[in-house]
Order: sequence, then C-alpha cells, then structure tokens
Amino acid sequence: MDALFQAARRITESFSRDLAPQGLSFAAMRALQGVAHEGPRGLSQSALAARLRVSPASVTRLVDELSMHRLVERRQHVHDRRTKMVAITDRGRDVLGQAQQRLARLETDFAATRGRMSLQQLVEALDGIGGAR
Repeated sequence: MDALFQAARRITESFSRDLAPQGLSFAAMRALQGVAHEGPRGLSQSALAARLRVSPASVTRLVDELSMHRLVERRQHVHDRRTKMVAITDRGRDVLGQAQQRLARLETDFAATRGRMSLQQLVEALDGIGGAR
C-alpha cells in the first residue's frame, strides 16, 4: 500500500506542477472535470461535493480557486436563489483540454514503459480498490 500511495503522490505532484501556470491543481482538475461533465447548465456545489466525495467546504475552496482563474463561474439557480450553480467557462474548457492531453501523455508514457496490458491491469485493480469510475 505504501508503494501505491507514493506513486499516487508522485503522479499528482508532477501533474500539478505541469498545470500550475494555468491555475489548475490535480484536485481542481477533478472538480473542473465534474463541472464540465454537466455541460453549460453546470451543477450545484453540493452536487459537485457529492460527485467528488469531498466536503462542501473543500468544494467551496476548489470553486474559489477555479473561479479566480476564470475557469468556472458561479450562477444563481433558476428556481432556488439559495443554490449557487457552477458552470465551466470557455477558458476552463481550454485548460481542461490541456489537462486531459497531459493525462493522455502520462498514460502513453506508462504504457510505453510497462506495456498496455499492464496499464489495463493496473486500472482494473485500482477500480476494484476504489470503486468503479
């Protein structure tokens, strides 16, 4: 398990370093993916917290970070003024595209050094440990 945690930490740190100039940490990228998945209407911060399996306070900090970099915007819910919706911006889509390209390069690099089958087995094992995506 220690090797798994160390590998995850190294990957997360590397990824965060690569995307720091765009204002995107690994945690923020996950949040941005969640917001982008909902399309232009966005989703509530509480729904995002549930999707990411983090506390509402953590989501508030992530949305603040993403908003500061103009990657998302907060909007008033159409029917409930108490609820804030979070929607991805055009800039957010561009930065997310860059992040996804970086992840694809990491996957390609891993597959080149360990083999495609090894990568598939690793993904299946991790899905079994952490729950299916």
